[in-house]
Amino acid sequence: MNLALLLSELFLLSTRLCYAGGFEVPLIAETQGSQAKSSLNTTCSAPYNLSKRLSISEYERSRMCPTEPEMEFVENTSSSLTNNPRECITTSNPPANYCVYAFPDFAGGRGLSIVASPSVASSVISAISNSEPLHEPRTSNAFYEKLLPGRGIGLICNQTFQRGDLILASRPLLIVQERAMSDLSETDRSRLQQLSVANLPEKSRNLLYNLAGQFGGEKIEDVLLTNGFSATFGDSKEGFGIVVPEAARLNHDCRPNVGATAPGYFVPGSCHIGCSIRLPVNARFAFDPHTLMHKVHATRIIEPGEELTFSYTDEKQTYPTRQQVIEAHWGFRCSCRLCSASEDERLQSDNRLRRIAVLRKSLFSFTSHSFRITSSDLALELVSLYEEEGLDGVLAEAYMVAALWQCASEKIEDTKKWARLAVDNWLVWEAGGETNLQAMRNLARQPQDHWCWAAKRRASME
Repeated sequence: MNLALLLSELFLLSTRLCYAGGFEVPLIAETQGSQAKSSLNTTCSAPYNLSKRLSISEYERSRMCPTEPEMEFVENTSSSLTNNPRECITTSNPPANYCVYAFPDFAGGRGLSIVASPSVASSVISAISNSEPLHEPRTSNAFYEKLLPGRGIGLICNQTFQRGDLILASRPLLIVQERAMSDLSETDRSRLQQLSVANLPEKSRNLLYNLAGQFGGEKIEDVLLTNGFSATFGDSKEGFGIVVPEAARLNHDCRPNVGATAPGYFVPGSCHIGCSIRLPVNARFAFDPHTLMHKVHATRIIEPGEELTFSYTDEKQTYPTRQQVIEAHWGFRCSCRLCSASEDERLQSDNRLRRIAVLRKSLFSFTSHSFRITSSDLALELVSLYEEEGLDGVLAEAYMVAALWQCASEKIEDTKKWARLAVDNWLVWEAGGETNLQAMRNLARQPQDHWCWAAKRRASME
């Protein structure tokens, strides 16, 4: 089976699986991600959330898990759009122009290459100008790589991480406009991708080439499809695939201990046979498109000797759906603790997850009709199910919903309680948005001033 046909079938399967039971709401985003089967490497892709500008504070830096020897990153963005492109290719159907933009001095010599049309490349390049220096710690003994039976290379802790600790902070090596994957022929895509990687420093090239691929075919495209996170930049809303090798070392677990997952898959390679893709928006994945900073935080206490893991799928999916998605996209069946539990335990888990889906559909609708017919007690049930199911990475989501529904019922102390819990858990779900976080802070201080106050009573009088 050729690559195009394989990717097309995988995309159609992922579309059916990803949206089955999915429920998008404007206030709260969702989560999902990726991993590839390999005897030497285990990689992952997780899409994006774009609503919060992130930076590394001194406090975070003091708690940050070291990855490389310390170096001061000196940004060099002197190359402009007019003199930077290494090569451009023009397509006639549809008419478009795509170029390689190379920044070998970016991030202290880490380098960055971009494949994009000139009309949208400026939004990415402006982020390079805005990016802040990243200081890596001096040592790298907080975790180490280890070849794990049946899992490839994983990251093992050497120290205790508290919930919310910053574990990884890094920047992408490769950024590719999704539309280029559909507009360009396989030959032209390969040409630009190879040129983009050739312009990276040798160490960065090796990082990228050492990532595993799942689909086969041309190496760089396989790495991109297998390990690509989705992102947008600026006001263009154009989709991009980004490769962050450090995050690709995180193996999958359906109940992970770090926050770096989101719904959706970067599979633009299937588009060149005529399909159309719109990647769903994700949640709690801390990639800041303004500074090109990618962060991973601990979602619970992690002890020495534990493997660092995140979920490649939506953690709220049932066991059969999770297995189908993982096997279809990354070529393995999950054998994590949850998936290896007894049939009875898995059934109980799936029943909780199905109930969560039902409750989310009711509670995430903040309309007058919903306020009239929905009991605020259901929000407390949702919180209980999240906690019982061990959905540590998205507890802020449940706490926020509980705060809003208690607010709608004019329960001031309960509103403050759940809003404070949402704020306390926000670091591990920080990509959910600065707007939502600030709303919870305000709600914890003065519920009566929030839009949700007395919403049920107002709805009953309509």
